[in-house]
Amino acid sequence: MVILAKILFGKDVAVKDVTRIGITQVTPQQIAEARRSGFTIKLVAGIRFDSFGMHPYVMPKEIALTHPLAAIGGATNAITVNTDNLGEITLVGPGAGRRETGQALLSDMIRMSR
Repeated sequence: MVILAKILFGKDVAVKDVTRIGITQVTPQQIAEARRSGFTIKLVAGIRFDSFGMHPYVMPKEIALTHPLAAIGGATNAITVNTDNLGEITLVGPGAGRRETGQALLSDMIRMSR
């Protein structure tokens, strides 16, 4: 989250400023209920914006089984970006490490903006 906030928005974010809730907080009952409702639970990193600023987080979120992120597993990385002109875009690729992932995401974002 810290890297993405810097790369995508030019904001310096300290790790202490990222809301962090682990996936171990999710109970088997919550997983079963999500599945019955057509969702899965994934550990998601995101940034929420409001009138007070930028709020980065990493926490379990319900993801619709029809969403591309629902199928992501193992060492695969994915990012979903909501854009003004193109709507929601999801990029998926193999995980390779922190720097490589950041560079690949940055390259994809630059290509998409052209």
